[in-house]
Amino acid sequence: MFQLLEKLQFDKDPSQIFFVGDIHGQHLHLLRDLEKRGFDQETDILIATGDLIDRGPHSRSVLGLLDQPWFFSVAGNHEFMLLDARDNWTEHKLKTHFMNGGAWCRRNVEGATRQFHMPFVENIQEHVSACESMPLQIEFQVGNFKVGVIHTIPRPMKKWPITHPSVLISDFTWGNHRGDFREDYPLSYTHPNFEGVDLVVTGHDSVEKPIVHENVAWMDTYDRSGKFSILNIPDLIDLKKRQLAPTPKIQDDDKWIENYVFEEQDFDDGSE
Repeated sequence: MFQLLEKLQFDKDPSQIFFVGDIHGQHLHLLRDLEKRGFDQETDILIATGDLIDRGPHSRSVLGLLDQPWFFSVAGNHEFMLLDARDNWTEHKLKTHFMNGGAWCRRNVEGATRQFHMPFVENIQEHVSACESMPLQIEFQVGNFKVGVIHTIPRPMKKWPITHPSVLISDFTWGNHRGDFREDYPLSYTHPNFEGVDLVVTGHDSVEKPIVHENVAWMDTYDRSGKFSILNIPDLIDLKKRQLAPTPKIQDDDKWIENYVFEEQDFDDGSE
């Protein structure tokens, strides 16, 4: 299930490489916003932060974008739920996916939806299989500028790429933090300044508008604003220059840290 890291090569100008947050089956809205942005499928590249499926009405057609030469995406927690429900046939896992937008996997060509405990309909198998080859991390370089893409950031990792053996697939897709917001800032990481990379683009944590802090960009805007933010590398660099975000602080009730095993040099608690 999933590959850890996919390294891509693009012979493109930075202005031709775009990013978008979680799509969640909103294929038509994505195409609408790509057209508004002037995206050219013949010359441009679009990289998504995962969660291509569920909730929206067109999960199958969004997964079909993985076959397009201009589209790339990391895996998110909804792709993880989909494969987990298929491979680990328990009522809890099936119901979790069903209740989080996975009913489309059980909707046949006549439009009838099976209950959550029923198998996936037969004509969904090729779409499910498409998720298996999705990477957990994408990395590419334009000139001397290195970019990473990940669905959410497993704390307390701060070195790119993330290869620490203690990090689980669920950490890459669900995150191991408690989602929180302060002034529209996702407190999903203590000190998000990654080493070994110039920019990390992430989704999962819903924000009303794109946020760049240190060298991390949060792009998941559709859920809160009703539209996708489609930004290229120069856009994100410019946004970082213009945006002053509060420094996130670790919360007192972050219980994850009590049970997390990490090397001291891999963690920065934010203290001066």
